This record gives sequence, structure tokens and C-alpha cells, in this order.
Amino acid sequence: MLKPFYLAVRGVLKDEQGRFLLLQRSRDSRHQPGFWEFPGGKVDPGENFADALIREFKEETGLDIHLSSVLTAGEWEREEYKIVYLFMCVDPVGGEICLSREHDDWAWMTDARLQSANISPQLQPLRDLLLSKKDKQ
Repeated sequence: MLKPFYLAVRGVLKDEQGRFLLLQRSRDSRHQPGFWEFPGGKVDPGENFADALIREFKEETGLDIHLSSVLTAGEWEREEYKIVYLFMCVDPVGGEICLSREHDDWAWMTDARLQSANISPQLQPLRDLLLSKKDKQ
């Protein structure tokens, strides 16, 4: 049976110290409770990916952002469907961090913390890419 594909977007936000913003999924979540992830989510039918990421980032963090560049893409297979991920570099425009009920915590993660954090499996390649880019600098 062919599985349908869905598009999801994630935003990578770095602060002035080079730390990355990550959110910890709620312990009550059906999928991957307690795992750390980059803000974002699925693109709704008829929605463009830029609007979806701006919306998801605001809903999950309270922050207004704008998209600055495409970082990379990836995919993840679930039992009933596949997800194509588009990972974007984003910049803050305004607001203060205020988490949605989907998340229990947030953190600005250094490279060392990002390396050891319990990252959602589908986002581990993104984490590895971000850390490898730092190694080459």
C-alpha cells in the first residue's frame, strides 16, 4: 500500500551566543512525550509552507519570526504516512517565549547540550547537520 506524504516545516532559531531554541514535548503527548524538538509542524491543506511555519512558531513559542533561508530537507516514515520536512533558518521579529500546551519546557541549547539532548528521532539528522556545520567553522 502506498502511503500518503505530508509536508511539515521546522524553524531553526539561533540566539546571539549561537545557541538553538528547542522545545520539550509535553509528557502527555501521544507521540514522543518528553522529547526535544525544533518549533514547527504540519502544513495545513491549502496553506503555503512559509505561512505554516510562521503560524506554528507563534502557536508553539509566542514568537513572531520571518524566514531567512532554507537549511535542508528530510523525511520520516510513520506507520500510516510519510512526512517530508523542510527545515528553515528563521530570525525573531518580536514577542516573548510563551509555550503552548503541546510543550512542557524550552531551552536555548549549546552545542554540548544539543549533542546530549533527547531529540525526537526524525530531527536527529538535523541536529547532526547543525553540529557538523559548527565543526567545520
